[in-house]
Amino acid sequence: MKYFILLLFMPVIVFGNPWFENRIKGSCSSYVNLAKSDWLNFRPVPTLDQGPVGLCYAYSAATLMDLYRDIHGLKFGNMRQMPSDPVWASMLYYNYYNDTAKSFDGGLGEVSIELIRSYGMCRADIIQKAMNRYATQNNISTRDWYVITEWFLEFYNSKIEQEISKAPNKAQKLKEIFSRYKSRKRIENIFKNADFEKIYNGMKPFLKSKNFLAYVKTVFKECYEPGGVYVTSKNLPPIISHTGKRRLELEVTKQLNKKNPVLVSYKGSVLTNPSNFFIRTAHFFQHANHQSVIIGKRVRHKKCQFLLKNTWGNYCRYHKWECYRDKKGHEVGVWINANGLMKATTDIHYFDLSKKMKRFK
Repeated sequence: MKYFILLLFMPVIVFGNPWFENRIKGSCSSYVNLAKSDWLNFRPVPTLDQGPVGLCYAYSAATLMDLYRDIHGLKFGNMRQMPSDPVWASMLYYNYYNDTAKSFDGGLGEVSIELIRSYGMCRADIIQKAMNRYATQNNISTRDWYVITEWFLEFYNSKIEQEISKAPNKAQKLKEIFSRYKSRKRIENIFKNADFEKIYNGMKPFLKSKNFLAYVKTVFKECYEPGGVYVTSKNLPPIISHTGKRRLELEVTKQLNKKNPVLVSYKGSVLTNPSNFFIRTAHFFQHANHQSVIIGKRVRHKKCQFLLKNTWGNYCRYHKWECYRDKKGHEVGVWINANGLMKATTDIHYFDLSKKMKRFK
């Protein structure tokens, strides 16, 4: 009989539509869309693409910081905010928590933000200069640079070193070596634009020791010099966090009404499998493995939906969820059922609006 009762109430536990919608109905009714230009002081925050690496925490942290600065930050005439860099955010995270890591994959965006409040966010122009120097003359993205340098550390060994040393064309040989690994998705623009030999030469002193952190610090060495970070990034207010699965949605809507975006930790499969009963049941018990930023809310078909700004690039492949695009047709976010998202959520994080940004540290 106990098992029968559990199975009888499992759909309510997992889906909980009547209770959830009644609880959130009033707070979700007012429309909020922080992606619209009239909600922002500066440039619209772009949709980032983390690619085939596990830096969702750092990409979402950068998105949350830039949204906060663009909405609530200080405005100096027509001066535009410079974007935050996810790789720098992940570097600070691993410098603090795991300085022997061979990869920066996996972390907590809210922790990265708190570290940036201490150390500062490296200036975008300095990072771009470093990318040009260590990667390619074709302005390869920071993400693609991170991908290929991570691959170097993963695949490098003495046998490969012998192959490279004997090859008449090292760049071509390196491309051929990387093409062997079928477990890694081939990224065409990396093979087209990246200067493999230049990256290899820059990494060579660090490959045998597998010290990725030391290499990244060398690339970004100018970030540590005076004037290397945004002053305002150290003046960001502290992060407020809430953990648990009960009534987090009410706090989300409360913050959205204040034009305050919310970082959310959740089970990422809810984006692609929102209606599968067993997956939704698993969400109730499993830990989060993805982070994104909630930037809006609305009521559609009598149900609350959240506008989720994800970090998978400018496309919408999220099952039945409606894509929200900008005027150029680029994805800004996806309108996802709030109940489904919150059932897959473990914790939320946002900036403390009671602590205003100051002009100087």
